[in-house]
Amino acid sequence: MTNDSDSTPIGLLTGKIVFITGASRGIGAAAARLFASEGAAVVLAARSTDALQRIV
Repeated sequence: MTNDSDSTPIGLLTGKIVFITGASRGIGAAAARLFASEGAAVVLAARSTDALQRIV
């Protein structure tokens, strides 16, 4: 999707904030990557900070 006024790509979630729990693995990690690729600001939460660093 592109903005008509210029050619800057706009994701489906541009300007949105997403909070994901269980983000260090599995579905949570996949969702974090997907939402970020669609332009969302993603806030991650999990029990393991080491695993979160790998996602970030």
